[in-house]
Amino acid sequence: MDATQYLVIRTLHLFAAALLVGGATTLWLTVRLEETVSTSLLAWAEAAFWALVSLLVFTGLGNLVATGTPPLETRRGGVLAVKFGVIVLLAVGSVVRSFTVVYLRRDGVRTPTGTLEWLYGLTAVAVGLVVVLAEVLVYG
Repeated sequence: MDATQYLVIRTLHLFAAALLVGGATTLWLTVRLEETVSTSLLAWAEAAFWALVSLLVFTGLGNLVATGTPPLETRRGGVLAVKFGVIVLLAVGSVVRSFTVVYLRRDGVRTPTGTLEWLYGLTAVAVGLVVVLAEVLVYG
């Protein structure tokens, strides 16, 4: 991979991560501060979330190709394994959140925010944890 390709992949990866952190936090604040939230807004947010997660996964794999995968026995390899575990938990929890939004949208009513506050809050925390682990992985 040449330097230009690596720069593009790295930039897309960081851009997607920033949007994911900001989006998850904004949605958490929205459902926390509002009594009801439009299910159309939440459906669009879910689609954007999964698009950004997909972009992060594929560009993350590109980053691994460029930098090499550290052995599991090393500190970097252990941090990478923990990061992958958190990403899997984030994905599983997000499937639950997405199905909750689909269920509420199917009913055609404005969404009560109690459960969604927890689901989006946990999403924001998990995304933040992935970012912290990424920083530890890059900077030691």
